[in-house]
Amino acid sequence: MNQLSWIIAFLPGLLWLWFVYKKDRYEPEPVIWVIIVFFAGALVTIPTALIEKSLSSSMGLHMIGSSADAAKASWIVAGIVEEAAKLAVVIIIMWKRDGFNEPMDGLVYAAAASLGFASAESIVRIKHYGAMVVLFRGPMAVLGHMLFSSMWGYALGRAKFEPQRRLSLLAKGFVLAAFFHGLYNFLIFTRVIASIALYILTALLWNMLARMVDDAEKRSPFAPTTEKKKYGLEEF
Repeated sequence: MNQLSWIIAFLPGLLWLWFVYKKDRYEPEPVIWVIIVFFAGALVTIPTALIEKSLSSSMGLHMIGSSADAAKASWIVAGIVEEAAKLAVVIIIMWKRDGFNEPMDGLVYAAAASLGFASAESIVRIKHYGAMVVLFRGPMAVLGHMLFSSMWGYALGRAKFEPQRRLSLLAKGFVLAAFFHGLYNFLIFTRVIASIALYILTALLWNMLARMVDDAEKRSPFAPTTEKKKYGLEEF
């Protein structure tokens, strides 16, 4: 693959990452750590692919021949394994660092890991299908990865500062991420009014991300006192 193909593959992910990074208004993360997590997310696709291949083989998913096969491939192979891999990147690299010091950081690093992961996947897709595949992956699949992982990213940011609810927050965030990731893949596999359903799902997740960003920012210890609000119903 030439240099242009690599640029085409990584550009959508970097643009979406810049968008999320700019949402971190009060105490922005060091760019170097965001980039490290981004490329760690890209590299983790290698062991993830090996795990997925082994798991698919053990479940007999050489070909997707039924809705049951599609469900297994979508929720178990893709949803659970890929979200676990991205979550592991953020926990291993960032969880104990002093710089992880506000709820919004969970969303920023989740975006970095997931967009790096999605960008590396784009490299494989371009190799097999050509650069034009990015026209679909950029606005949908790459964005989708970020939106799925924002569920556990928001939970991770909350869990860092709410130790008494840590396990429940992380469990709920991860389950939501794996579910939406699996649902997205299932709609593609089964072609169930896919063109409409995927846009509806993406719009729903985008709305959820906007609400989580707003909530995470309000919870920041660096937020001006005038912007802090009392909370009633929780997101999780």
